[in-house]
Formats: sequence, structure tokens, C-alpha cells
Amino acid sequence: DAVAALFDEWGLDMPEHHGKAKCGKHGKKGRPWMQNLTEEQRQTIRDMVREMRQSGATREAIHDAVQKQLQEWGVDNNGGQGLLQQNDGAIEAFNAPNPFNPTTTITYTLGEAGPVSVKIYNAQGRLIRTLVDGQAAAGTHQAIWDGRNDSGEMLSTGAYFYKITANGKTVTQRMTLMK
Repeated sequence: DAVAALFDEWGLDMPEHHGKAKCGKHGKKGRPWMQNLTEEQRQTIRDMVREMRQSGATREAIHDAVQKQLQEWGVDNNGGQGLLQQNDGAIEAFNAPNPFNPTTTITYTLGEAGPVSVKIYNAQGRLIRTLVDGQAAAGTHQAIWDGRNDSGEMLSTGAYFYKITANGKTVTQRMTLMK
């Protein structure tokens, strides 16, 4: 029941198997993937959800943001089967510094040449800025984000996400703009 309440708070749907099978080393019903989260990760999710609620985010936006964060950590909350397969190496990405002010460099490595996009989203899942939209060779590339939206306006302190899509693969990472 406690896990179901947390899922409802986080805007996530309960997997169909909930309540039908015993999970975990103590035989409790619930999410086997929850055992794979550290207390710090749980607190990160709680903080993100709280911020999104305070800013008026929809349940769907909260769900998507939590799902993205869980995917970033390699955790599958849909089927309750535990860890996702690791990225096959098609895209590797990080940004530094993080947190940042006023700029951060997003470094990404592509396993093969092809179309690539690098887009920035706010915590509500709205597209803020497109940094890259074109073709790229295999190898390492960089995109610099200056904390501004597509209109050139400086954005406020908060959590943002960059999403890199290339050759049918996607990587989403969280970053924090501090003022």
C-alpha cells in the first residue's frame, strides 16, 4: 500500500503484476526495482516531483520526468523486471559543469554517423531550446548551452533535461541551472 501511495504521488501507474507476486528478499509485494534505488535516488525523485507539482506540472509531465530519471539510472518501472539493458554504446553523454552557471558543455559520443538532435527541456517536459539538429559523424561532439531558450531569454534556476537522439537511440540526462 505504501508503494502504491508513492506511485500515485509520483504520477506513475502500477504494473499489472502488483499484488499478484511476492517480490524482494523479504517476500513483500511491490516493486523489485525499488530495491535498486539508493536513498539519495529516492530523495531526488521526491524533490523533482515536489518541484514539478509546485510549478503546476500535469500528472503526465510528472510521470514522464520520473520515467526519464529512472531510465537514466537504468531502472525499469514498467514491467517490474529489474534493471534495463545497458546502453549498447550508440550514444554516450554527459554535461559539465553540473550544476552550472551560466553555461554547460554537453559532450556526446556517437557510435555511428547519422542524423542527431540535441534538445533542452524544462522539468515540465516542454521543449526549451534546440542546440543541434542535423547530421554528425561517428565520434565525440560538443554542444554548449548558455541557459537561454530559443527566444534568447535567460531561464530561471532549476532542473532541465537534455535529450540526444541519434540513429534511433535516445539518451536523456538531467542538469541543474544555478544562479
